[in-house]
Amino acid sequence: MIRSQLAEFKRRMQPNSVAIIPAAREATRSNDTNYRFRQDSDFFYLTGFEEPEAIAIVKPGETHEYVLFVRPRDPEREIWDGRRAGVEGAKSEFGAEEALPIDEFDSKLTEILDNAETLYYRLGVNRELDDKIIHEISRMRSLNRKPIHPPQTIVDPATIIHELRVIKSPQELEIMQTAADIAAEAHCEAMKAVRAGMQEFEVEALIEQIFRRRGAAGPAYTSIVGAGPNATVLHYINNDAQLHDGDLLLVDAGAEYKGYASDITRTFPINGRYSKPQREIYDLVLKAQMSCVEMVRPGVTHDQLKAISHDVGPDRTLLICCKAFNARLDDFENLTVKKIPHAILNRCEWGQNDYSLEIANLPPREPDGGNDSSDHSNGEAPTGRKRGRGKTADSQPNLFSEGEA
Repeated sequence: MIRSQLAEFKRRMQPNSVAIIPAAREATRSNDTNYRFRQDSDFFYLTGFEEPEAIAIVKPGETHEYVLFVRPRDPEREIWDGRRAGVEGAKSEFGAEEALPIDEFDSKLTEILDNAETLYYRLGVNRELDDKIIHEISRMRSLNRKPIHPPQTIVDPATIIHELRVIKSPQELEIMQTAADIAAEAHCEAMKAVRAGMQEFEVEALIEQIFRRRGAAGPAYTSIVGAGPNATVLHYINNDAQLHDGDLLLVDAGAEYKGYASDITRTFPINGRYSKPQREIYDLVLKAQMSCVEMVRPGVTHDQLKAISHDVGPDRTLLICCKAFNARLDDFENLTVKKIPHAILNRCEWGQNDYSLEIANLPPREPDGGNDSSDHSNGEAPTGRKRGRGKTADSQPNLFSEGEA
């Protein structure tokens, strides 16, 4: 039985069309070792298949509308790399109506493309496969024979898939809640453990150990643990400085669970107590966050939420920042307050952009800092997009100061 996501994708495809959706490829770390494999988000969303070197073919109206090309079983390689589903497993475990060895894809490409007016395929990700498909379409066109009809149009399948991913099913929301709960527990344990003199990487190690112990695949993105001035770097990932008494510590870390990611950022005092200026900044940002959260409902746009977050008075913000960073009042011209360096809300999708507001049992802290390790063009919703039932978002108001303070 095919996944409901794939069935809906197939339903939304144009008439006389075919989709070619490749899996992610393995990446070499050094010599004969690879990075830990992570499946392409769109491919996994449609198929649930977690192995590399695979291609999904979706062609409505064919005898087999859903075909998977996969690595065949190989006892020798499986000693080194682990079990493969193989051709039979692709059908019995993952719902493919037909499955073939990946080595047969090239010989089947003409048949796959024939009589399809529209090809759903994302160009620019896999150059080798791009060249193969474009060359085959060109070859078919050059034959100029009626029995062969190559596609006339290539459409990015993300135009369908990403719209599907915006709306979460109850099952998806449950998984996202678990991912958030795991991250919340890790953040709380980090808050309890932090002491002056520790290294940032010790906090990182504690958090990621809890992720794995609770069943997550690991961090959803490179964890950010920034003490003192490092907390003002949005995507700081060195995590190699010492924690000092009186400084704040920013932790931006989320767990990936069953393909879905949580994303939580909290900033708190290393010694357990905010100074008066630190507390004032905390309250400003917390007020902006809670105002945004309270506004989230179907029909509200990103622009409206962003406007709410900007209601923090700039003059008061500047004065508080001068106090927090020990700047003299006559140094105002050297101090610039930056509000909202990145989007206030991000659309929640599969993988590194599946964020949840459900962070039960986590005390509110300043949501200061960056959000995810992916490019915002892949995960950020258009600012005019309206919130709707089944959609999720993370709220990340933030306030940064830079200058000679």
